[in-house]
Amino acid sequence: MLKFDESEFKKFANAIFDFSAGVYEFRALNAAISKANKIELANQGYEPTLAGWFDRVDHIRFEAKRLHGVSGYLTVNPINSSLASDRWKNELKYLSRKNGRYGTEADDVALLRYMIVDIDVERGIEKGNPKEGISATNEELALALGKRDEILDAHPKLRDAALWGTSGNGGWILVRLPDYPNDQKHRDLVAGSLHTLAERHGKKKRDKAFIDTDTKNPNRHLGIPGTLKCKGADLPDRPWRIITVDGRGF
Repeated sequence: MLKFDESEFKKFANAIFDFSAGVYEFRALNAAISKANKIELANQGYEPTLAGWFDRVDHIRFEAKRLHGVSGYLTVNPINSSLASDRWKNELKYLSRKNGRYGTEADDVALLRYMIVDIDVERGIEKGNPKEGISATNEELALALGKRDEILDAHPKLRDAALWGTSGNGGWILVRLPDYPNDQKHRDLVAGSLHTLAERHGKKKRDKAFIDTDTKNPNRHLGIPGTLKCKGADLPDRPWRIITVDGRGF
């Protein structure tokens, strides 16, 4: 199984990263660094979070290629560079109360550059594994991607300002904003836009394929293109898949 796709990662990196505006948080949930120096699923009952703040593409790529059976995520809005202290810069460490690191908060975001439109499908949970959920079937993925393309076709201006792809289990659209300040007025603007899209194209608990409006948070993460989305168990009918970039309007 392909575990890292360099071409998909490059498409994302070339479009998104702007280290003059800030740093980006890399995060892996329920993950631990193994003796083989891989980022793997932590032991059962132990759910640490690995995180770090990065200002170099090569270091982000290095960490992404170490992922082994766990998903990796990145913030898409630039983060205030002050979070990347020498101890945490371009390196993954464990978040904990003891070291005083809780991850990127909404107020740590330097500016609102992207709105994440995350399209998912209702899948339920894997029996005995309620936290991890399950990966999508091919039919469920197709339903989510059909909804993504419906949104893009219905809103040409949004499409022209967007980067879009697959999340492994659904679809995503990153809409380029005009570098809004990270204040309540503009957070509300983003939230309102997401709710309007959801009402028109797909709402959670109302429609099978829906827009996740929780992505209104400015510190929201996106699965890293080029890496595997490892949701639940890797099953023949619900497989892990590479996160991809499928198109770009800007």
